[in-house]
Amino acid sequence: MKKVRVFLYTFVFICLLTGCSKNQKREAISNVNDLEGRRVGVALAWGPDYLLTGRDDLELIRYNTIASMVMALCYDRLDAIAVEKPYALYIMESVGGCHIVEEPIKRANVNAYVTHSKPELLDEFNCFLREFKETDTYEDIMDRFLNASVYEPEIIPVGSGKKIKVGVGSDNYPFSYINFDTGAYEGCEIELVQHFANAYGYEPEFIDGTYEACELGVSSGKLDMSFYGCSELYREDVELSGMATVSDGYFPMDIVFIEIEDPEKVKIQTVIDY
Repeated sequence: MKKVRVFLYTFVFICLLTGCSKNQKREAISNVNDLEGRRVGVALAWGPDYLLTGRDDLELIRYNTIASMVMALCYDRLDAIAVEKPYALYIMESVGGCHIVEEPIKRANVNAYVTHSKPELLDEFNCFLREFKETDTYEDIMDRFLNASVYEPEIIPVGSGKKIKVGVGSDNYPFSYINFDTGAYEGCEIELVQHFANAYGYEPEFIDGTYEACELGVSSGKLDMSFYGCSELYREDVELSGMATVSDGYFPMDIVFIEIEDPEKVKIQTVIDY
């Protein structure tokens, strides 16, 4: 769940020339707990990688980017890919002839990282979450986050207050990204931080970085918090490393499979690079 970049390159003509739509259709996934002999792609060190590692009923193949994984699926190098549902919805906008397997593999929350030097900040954020999750505002964010392939952001005005430095990704759609028209940060995590800031009198300063840079920034105290769609599936590793404290979960996400539904309709309209 760590970096999202969208490159608007058209690859349809490549598919037509190379015949990538001639995949051999195999029996559809009917049971996510039984994937005997299937080749399953995951993004390296993302939640699905943690979840599926150790499964002996499948061949797990790791990719550095989502784009490479999607291309492998379309070129019949994989039988399925596993990815978090918000990304799956976005992938479906870019790839024809595929479908999302209805049964999720697992539901996992995402969490924030907080610097060790500010334990009160972690307490405040967790307290905020417990109350905020009961509001209609939270339900609205969740609806826009989980149920649409295109995230529709809300603009949340933030007042002045004590500054906190918050690490985010400027290309981690739909969690956090830059609106190129306005230059402002948008996304479901941006909205969450803004509501938290208003509730506790903070003024967030959003600082762009990679997942690793944000994690190191929190560890060194140069960042107060980091939001990067961080799955609770690797919470234990983060806490064992001692790099940060981890908040309660705030956005639950299903992890799902995408597989080829109709090989004759497979075409890549845009490439998504995560």
